[in-house]
Amino acid sequence: MAHSSYFFNKNVKYIRGLKGISQQTLADKLNVDRSTISKWEMNEITANVDNALEASRALNVPVEYLIGQDLTHMTLEEIESLNDNVNKMYKDLNKREQSIAKDIINVIHKHQNDLDDIK
Repeated sequence: MAHSSYFFNKNVKYIRGLKGISQQTLADKLNVDRSTISKWEMNEITANVDNALEASRALNVPVEYLIGQDLTHMTLEEIESLNDNVNKMYKDLNKREQSIAKDIINVIHKHQNDLDDIK
């Protein structure tokens, strides 16, 4: 099974291209150097959790999808609907459930590499 960094790197390049966002524009939004984006996309380096979260926000894609599966077969509309669906589901949760969901996502992100190794 592919590691989350593989999906992330592949998806960033694909979605950035679909949206017509340059590497420099994305880099500016994330406060990183353009070469960092290039290295992600060429699978030379892996983004840290904070950068992955910021990239997901900048690209308007839930981080769980950005790192968890290959999105390159999807249209831009399908990808953007993922974010809408996740946001709707989250808003339908009560405060306690939202807090639990955040805790679960934080644990998954914190230990993503360990989880990848188990798979």
